[in-house]
Order: sequence, then structure tokens, then C-alpha cells
Amino acid sequence: MFRRVFEEYMRVISQRYPDIRIEGENYLPQPIYRHIASFLSVFKLVLIGLIIVGKDPFAFFGMQAPSIWQWGQENKVYACMMVFFLSNMIENQCMSTGAFEITLNDVPVWSKLESGHLPSMQQLVQILDNEMKLNVHMDSVTRLLMVGFFCAGANFPGHLFQPSLPGKMVNVLYAVLHSLLSCLIPPANLLVIVAVYQLMRKQPGTSYVYILNLATADLLVGVMCITEALDDILDGDFDRSRSFCLLRIAMSMTPCIGSILTLLLISLDRYLAVTLPLSYPTLLKKTPMVLSLVVLWMLSLFFGHLPLIFPSLQRGNYTGYCGLLYAARSEYLYTICFGIFAPSLLVLVCLHVRVGSIAYVQHRRLQHGCAPVGPLRARLRHFKALRTVLIVLVGFSLFWGPYLVGGTVQAACSSCNLAGPLKDALFLLGETNSLINPLIYALHSKDIRSHLAKLLRCRMKGQVKPLALNIRTIGSWGRGRPEAPGS
Repeated sequence: MFRRVFEEYMRVISQRYPDIRIEGENYLPQPIYRHIASFLSVFKLVLIGLIIVGKDPFAFFGMQAPSIWQWGQENKVYACMMVFFLSNMIENQCMSTGAFEITLNDVPVWSKLESGHLPSMQQLVQILDNEMKLNVHMDSVTRLLMVGFFCAGANFPGHLFQPSLPGKMVNVLYAVLHSLLSCLIPPANLLVIVAVYQLMRKQPGTSYVYILNLATADLLVGVMCITEALDDILDGDFDRSRSFCLLRIAMSMTPCIGSILTLLLISLDRYLAVTLPLSYPTLLKKTPMVLSLVVLWMLSLFFGHLPLIFPSLQRGNYTGYCGLLYAARSEYLYTICFGIFAPSLLVLVCLHVRVGSIAYVQHRRLQHGCAPVGPLRARLRHFKALRTVLIVLVGFSLFWGPYLVGGTVQAACSSCNLAGPLKDALFLLGETNSLINPLIYALHSKDIRSHLAKLLRCRMKGQVKPLALNIRTIGSWGRGRPEAPGS
């Protein structure tokens, strides 16, 4: 990535300042990180070889093999891929400093380590003009030295600065976490999808369709995590093209929008089940369900790909730093936040407050024995399902909220510098939500939990215990009616 940026800067500067001599040098990491990368490259090959041949290194030391090693022997292909990608991720993070330092006559004029991003061409030209006006009394031949880490064997000899140890450790930590998410999110959501699909075949109905849709959206986030991990391994090669960067952003935002809209549909479904118990079976038909999902994904694709649909939302001075506000204009983020997330969260809060008040009234009526127990317990089942949705909603707000709020602050505040946290920590936190959702449904839905246990070969009787009493209802639901999702 930095090689391409360097060549672009060199071309423009050479045309504007023919007398300038431009030199590029490699920004090497500290020796400890080079040694760690060398060790990992050898250790990775040895570990993969042991997994393939089935040799147990722990037996040589008289130790019992841990469960993760036994899992690797049972899943050799997946284990070798995980070791390879995880090791490559750490190696590249150790060798890549992410620096792009610019000096004029050995005087630093720009530091990516300090600013968090590359300068635009207009900024760089303005900096050079100002510096050269102050140095007109110096030699006519001025030297511009750009220092960076260049991938694919295009490194330049030499180095100037060294990154700080704490900052480098943070980068390695991000690499490890991102790689783990790319390995955990897709399998977790695939298990939920398979479990829900089996439930739908066993108990015909549409109660679990929205949960299936939510797991699909989270699965897409996991696929994008794999893309992000590959981008880290290749040291940002995917960031060279603005169109490809915008496509990555769009593919990340689309399932995120789909998740919040799916939560809205689930809450609306539970709200109708509580407030209209007699009409609910009539409303819950296949055609409205399919139509709502089609509209949901059409809206998600449209709003997620707005910068690609409308070029006016794209930034013209893209420098190869693939961030939301470096490839797209702030109007795009305003549209996402105040056109999708803010209204959806407001409607969700109103629905939960309304259902909460109904639950309180029904609870008081049960205590005083003023109503039949059967219908009230039927509503209690939907209250429990909506409680699970509320937990998922709180998780979504906690994980994606900081990223959206931080992006809005960055878009509104030109002097703020949140590029690093937005691209690394906060975005990583948002992606973690796609791993939390399957765990929530595995813990709070008895049917999903039992089917997940069967998929994971947990066949011991009584190993999977329900967290709450399963109350079957009577009346309009009839015998054999599937219980509400999350109950």
C-alpha cells in the first residue's frame, strides 16, 4: 500500500518541483519484533508438520495433550489453516510498522505515527511550499525523504525512526483478536443457522425466521472479518484502490444495518404477539414475512452501498488509508446514523417500554388472580422472548454504539483525530457483537440450545439443562405450536 502512495507522491512532487531529489527508505521495526517474526515463521511450519503427521509433542515431555491439540488432530485441515493465518497475521504485524514519515532536509514535516493517517496531496504540497519558502536561503537542491514499510519485496534499504514498544504491542494485540474473530464468528453463526433450520423443519412455522436472518447477517460480518485479516496479512494491499476500499466498507455496513433492522422486526413481531394474541396467528403468514425480509435487505444494500451508488459521497483525495471517513464523506455517516440507527433504536425503546408496561399490568393481575392463567402465561412466553431480544439489543448498542458515536464526532469535529481508534479498536469491538449474538441465543433459547448440543455431539443425558421453565400454552396456539424464539 505505502509503495503505491510513495510512487504517487513522487510523481506529483517531481512534476511540481523538478529540482527536488526524492529518496525512500525502509522503516524497520525494532530487533525484538524481527526476531519474533523469524521464530514464528519456523514455529508455524513445525507445528503444521506435527499436526499433519499426527505426532504428539506433549508425549515427549511426559505431559497429557490438551483438548485444543486433540481438536486439531480431529480437524487437521481447519487447524492448519488457523495456525497458518494466525501466525502470518502476527508475523506481518511484527514486521510492519505502519509508519510513513516525511522529512525535508532531514527536518520532519509529517508523521503518520503521530497523525494516524497519510497527508492528502493538497496538504503535502502546502507543507512543502511553506517549508521551501522558509528555506530559500539553503541549497537549491532540496531533499525529500519518505520513510515507510513497503510490502511484496519492495522495501527500501535503511531506516530512520523506531516505533514505540507499547504501540507495537497494541498492533500485535489487534492482529491476534482480529484473527480469532475471523476464526470464531463464521462457525458460531453457522451452528446457529443449522440449529434454527432444523427447528423450522421439525416444527413448521415462521417464528425462527428472523433469528435465522440475524445469524445470517452476523455470518456476513464474520466473512468480512476474514477479509480484514487477509488485508492485515498482506499489509494493506487491499487499500490501494478507493473503489475496493469503499466496497469493503459497504460490505461491512450492510450486515450491520441488516442486524439492527432485524432486531426491529423481531421486536415488532413480539409486540404484536403480546398486544394482539388472537390476530397474531393470522398476521404471521409467509407472504408478509418474506416481503419484510426482502425490504429489509434492499434497504440494507442501498444504504450500505450509498458511496458507490452516489459518487458525490466519495472523497476525492484518497491516500490509501482505508477508513470510513477517509474514503467517504461525512454525509454518508450522518445518513447511516440519523437515517437508520437512531430511528431504529428509538422505535425499539418505545416497543420495549410499551411491552414492559403490559407485562407489569399482567403480572399484577396474576398476583391478584383477576384473569385466566392460560392466556397470561401465553403472554409470559412472549415476554421472555422479548427479554432475549432486549439483551441482544443492549449488546448491539454497547458494541456498535462507540464506533457510530465516534465516527459522528470525527465527522463533525475537523480538529479531532479518531482515525486510529475508529479503524482498529472501535471497529473490532463492533465486529465482536457478531460473536456475542449466537452465545446469547444459545444461553437463553432452550430449543436452540438443545439443537446446538446435538450438533456439537453433546449426547449425554441431562448435559444440556434449560435455564427456565418451558410453559406450553393452550387456546388459539394449539398443541405442538413452536415456542417463541428466545423462550
